[in-house]
Amino acid sequence: MQIDSRFEQIRVASECKRREVAPVRPAPDADACPIDPRKGLQKMRAPHDILIFGGSGVACMVRLLEGAAIADAAPGKIVSMIDAARASGIRSSADMYVYTAGGTALDASMPPWAHDGGPEVMVSHLKDPAFRRKVIQAMREVHPRNWENIYQQSSADGVLLLSVKGAALKPLIGKTIGQIAKARRVTPEDAIVDLVIEDNASAAAAYTFISEDNIPKELALPFVSSGSDAESSAPEGVFLLSSTHPRAFGNFARIFAKYVRKEPVLTVEEAVRKLTSLPADVLSIKDRGRLLVGDFADVVIFDPNTFQDHSTYEKPQQYATGVTDVIINGKFALKDAQPTGISTGRIVRGRAWTGASGGGCRASSKDWTWINQPPRAPSP
Repeated sequence: MQIDSRFEQIRVASECKRREVAPVRPAPDADACPIDPRKGLQKMRAPHDILIFGGSGVACMVRLLEGAAIADAAPGKIVSMIDAARASGIRSSADMYVYTAGGTALDASMPPWAHDGGPEVMVSHLKDPAFRRKVIQAMREVHPRNWENIYQQSSADGVLLLSVKGAALKPLIGKTIGQIAKARRVTPEDAIVDLVIEDNASAAAAYTFISEDNIPKELALPFVSSGSDAESSAPEGVFLLSSTHPRAFGNFARIFAKYVRKEPVLTVEEAVRKLTSLPADVLSIKDRGRLLVGDFADVVIFDPNTFQDHSTYEKPQQYATGVTDVIINGKFALKDAQPTGISTGRIVRGRAWTGASGGGCRASSKDWTWINQPPRAPSP
């Protein structure tokens, strides 16, 4: 997406009391960074949220700050730039998950121009030998200048097949591209192209390109909350026909198990804040995220000493343990560690919803009252 269109997206979203969520992954080197931060720093002052990745430790780290991509070799300097923006009054926050692999389509291994015309056109073009050779040549570029090669950042053994639609391909779920290529006696790049063709561009994969060392550093930042960035599924029925990313079942429990108990980065209280009041405030959701009289009764009862994730890349569909009760909108969804089957959910609408008193968009984000959390003090 072009930078100017991202600016416009953030501006329009803020007028309707929304914070734009912008996912940006690390670029492979300084030449691949799409914008000079000094030119874009003050262009967009609307509130926004950033889906951050731990980074692969390569030369260039890319983030969105005020709608502009920020590139620098040192993650610490990027944090300082975000802190400076926040101190100047720009509402910048971020969220992350706590795994070393991202999850996306398998065809994300291919250059952007290969996707021109949509999935059906791409699959048709990939059947042409000349086009196929050109795509594979591009996939083998370690540091392409104009796109992010997450396949090269992850390596063939770091790309794990998560889901496919074709029944004949189901046995390959849970295997790496390296393993599939070896079994088929083809190159890893050919294996990816073949799978994209065979599954009509529907295959999904986990890409291991995130630095384990950066995860606790970013998680500890006061303006960073956490989310699974995954669908809600269950280890039963049609969900068993495909796999998923372990974050879908384990992200929140993993924060307590690893980053509160095993490698203490957060206190129990701070971990709870990052999963409750902070995201509620970032999204300006009133009457949720806190245990207050008059608010909606959304309550999770758990033991911080035993809250544990069990989901892995090999077996992701495993529930976490340590939670005894979950109350949503005042009704038990989980009681004594057993699901109740009660329909507890309800629609959560933003403040710009026209059905509410005073609803509707505003001329500017400045016309809204925004909840200020956390304080705009520089990070330690």
